Amino acid sequence: MPVKLYPVVIHAPDVEGGDFGALFPDFPGFTNGPTVEDVLARASEALEAAFEHLISEGEEPPAPTPVAAIPADMREGMLCVSLVPVSLPGRSKRVAITLPEDLIERIDATASNRSRFLAEAAEDRLRRG
Repeated sequence: MPVKLYPVVIHAPDVEGGDFGALFPDFPGFTNGPTVEDVLARASEALEAAFEHLISEGEEPPAPTPVAAIPADMREGMLCVSLVPVSLPGRSKRVAITLPEDLIERIDATASNRSRFLAEAAEDRLRRG
């Protein structure tokens, strides 16, 4: 799977003991956390969720904004910019497979999307070798 890096703008807490904030130039919304590491982890999760939503809606994800092109208003109060990786799925291809009926029934009983379940199981097995 190809990987793209998306910039996230990290803002320092506004008040003593407050949370750090994170904004993506390419996606709406924000996230926060008590430490920079925590806010980056949450930003990564938010980015993955945004991509899952776009893909489920059949939409093309935007290209990452170059760091130098981040709008000035988003940079105000900025602590730093980080790049968050996201794995982009390849194009899907329809295939016909044959499986035992009872296996299909067990998959359908646990998964809301049979194709996604089989793809994730195959990815997991290939990672393990």
